Amino acid sequence: MTIHHHSLYSLNLASDFDLGLPPARGKTDLRICRGAGHGVILRLATGQAWLDPEAGMIHFQPDPQLDAEDVRQIILNVLLLEMLPRLGYVCLHGSAATYGGYTLAVLAPQGTGKSTYVAALASRGWQLLSDDLLIIKAERLTLQPGIPQIRLWQDSIETLGWHRRPRHPDRYRPGKFALPLQTDPHPRRPGAMIVLERGNGEIRRLSPAEAFFSLLNNSFPLQIPSRQAEALRFQTLSRLSCDLPVYRQSLTPRIQENIRRALDAIAPASMATIQKEIPRQARDS
Repeated sequence: MTIHHHSLYSLNLASDFDLGLPPARGKTDLRICRGAGHGVILRLATGQAWLDPEAGMIHFQPDPQLDAEDVRQIILNVLLLEMLPRLGYVCLHGSAATYGGYTLAVLAPQGTGKSTYVAALASRGWQLLSDDLLIIKAERLTLQPGIPQIRLWQDSIETLGWHRRPRHPDRYRPGKFALPLQTDPHPRRPGAMIVLERGNGEIRRLSPAEAFFSLLNNSFPLQIPSRQAEALRFQTLSRLSCDLPVYRQSLTPRIQENIRRALDAIAPASMATIQKEIPRQARDS
């Protein structure tokens, strides 16, 4: 059986399944094997998995009727979200971009517009760090680089002027497309976080208590509880709430106006330097 070596979230994965990710070299951090194994049993409608964090292994026995893409999505969006918290990571529902060493994380429920928000930053010279899923190394509070793509609705693609970029349909969300987009390859500590909602474009900084519950609402709890992993999630979110500025922004349909308001409000001293480096044409788009 061919073993595929992938790089994801700063981890080297060795997998019996081709996950379609960038190649990895070096010591394996996590092994994903086909078939039954030992550890915590996760029973799915599409198969069974065994999580063994001490051995750094996931065993997956998928339903025979699943195709390769179904298996890939289950591993990336279910099994890893259940395994990583047992390895010292916290998972948030969000996207992030970097510029000049500054990292901005954007959190929101599905369909609120966080991917479009980060894509708008990318159109202004920022670099994608991760889309739709933020993996935080709890010990260092660093965001790990994700899959090098961003998923957008057709209207967002048109609004951003990205209609000529290569893309392929998202088979699970009709009307949405995955666009390849190079990611910042380095783990980054966020400079600020924004929690999105719909509204009139206003942005305000949250108190540490408000920030904690906002981050908690945008984090992923485990399907099979682990007291240690849950304690780590609460501790990490508490540290983020106290150590970082966390804002809530209500979005208008005008994407670039939302970005301007955010950059004006967040860490003005740091962002002023960054904005000067962004080409004027991009800022005024």
